[in-house]
Amino acid sequence: FSRPDFWSSLRITLIYTSGTLVGAYLFGLATALLLNQRFVGRGLARVLVLLPWAVPFVVAAISFTWIYDAEYGVLNYLLIKAGLVAERVRWLTDPGVALPALLLVSVWLQYPFVTMMMLAGLQGISKDLYEAASMDGAGAWQRFWSITLPGLSSVRSVVILLVTIWAFKQFTIIYTMTGGGPVRSTETLVIQTYRQAFTFYNMGLAS
Repeated sequence: FSRPDFWSSLRITLIYTSGTLVGAYLFGLATALLLNQRFVGRGLARVLVLLPWAVPFVVAAISFTWIYDAEYGVLNYLLIKAGLVAERVRWLTDPGVALPALLLVSVWLQYPFVTMMMLAGLQGISKDLYEAASMDGAGAWQRFWSITLPGLSSVRSVVILLVTIWAFKQFTIIYTMTGGGPVRSTETLVIQTYRQAFTFYNMGLAS
């Protein structure tokens, strides 16, 4: 507890975990609400939404490394063409933006699971409740707040628990894309444990 690098890694871990959880939950819930509506091509849309979850973490990390590339990455190209940035952003080598860049990848990989779970929860809520609420004059926001959110409480607990665990122990994405850098700005507890054990051979400290 007297090591500054431990507290730094703990802070980064908490930011990474909470950012992944909030982003994946909000994006997943919004997507589930959309996919719960009837529209043409809904079945295909549900399949496409789940595709990121099927991508291996190493493949996703390498792909996003190329997307984020400062010189040749497509993200910088699109942002410059759209006039949103004046010069190339060094997504993975700038300590100020490296962690948010990793969070985007993590959310992209986790939100399909949240969507699937929330969609299953939404389909388990009786339609009679919504019809009764509409007859009583409840608006869309009132129905969402009083019926949808309470009806998703059990599913939400499972989602929060699992996504938190997965984000807290995430190693592959961070190590593949930044290795904990630059300047330890993305060094979570898992990355620091790995370094202490297998780079510096401080097995006691790593344990």
